[in-house]
Amino acid sequence: MKKLISSTRLKAKSPRDAFYHLFFLELTDGYIVREESGTGEKVLHTEAWYRESREETLKLYNRILKEKTNPGRRSPRKYQIISELSPLGLS
Repeated sequence: MKKLISSTRLKAKSPRDAFYHLFFLELTDGYIVREESGTGEKVLHTEAWYRESREETLKLYNRILKEKTNPGRRSPRKYQIISELSPLGLS
């Protein structure tokens, strides 16, 4: 069973409306950081990373967000957070 801990949606100013959606999920035996990315409303890529520790999963989640929202990143896509959801809070 999966339980949503946090979700963040990012959007880039780009001709094709690039987006990036990041999820922090709790499983019975660990945690997952899952990403979906694409253009417009179409998901073009999905990837997930499993961690046994909540702390390690949170570090990964925050590192990805920091990389994607860094205004000085090399990629031409500069993402901004458009929505965040933390139903259980991140402590």
